[in-house]
Amino acid sequence: MRISIEDTDHAIQLFRPGPSTVYNIEAVAHLTRLPRRTILLYCKHHLVSPVGDVRWGNFYFDDETVQRLRNIENIRSRFGVNIEGLKFILHLLEEMERLRYEQQMFAE
Repeated sequence: MRISIEDTDHAIQLFRPGPSTVYNIEAVAHLTRLPRRTILLYCKHHLVSPVGDVRWGNFYFDDETVQRLRNIENIRSRFGVNIEGLKFILHLLEEMERLRYEQQMFAE
């Protein structure tokens, strides 16, 4: 039996969260495969920031932060850098992005 991709009744639908979706720390830990403690450590050192008010211990993160956590952990695990090294590398990456943006704006 052959199943057509156009057969939407049986097609697998990919989950694509909306742009304003936020996740609690448990969900982020699951999505990034990082322990909660590591995520909180990265928050403490200002590598990532939760969205919203954290006074009551409620940490929520957006998609951009989830991706940033994945990038941070990739750098940390591949190159074995510490927190200060991560800060330096992330600063350099942000500066490169800014310069690329300025170059594109100047070229137009």
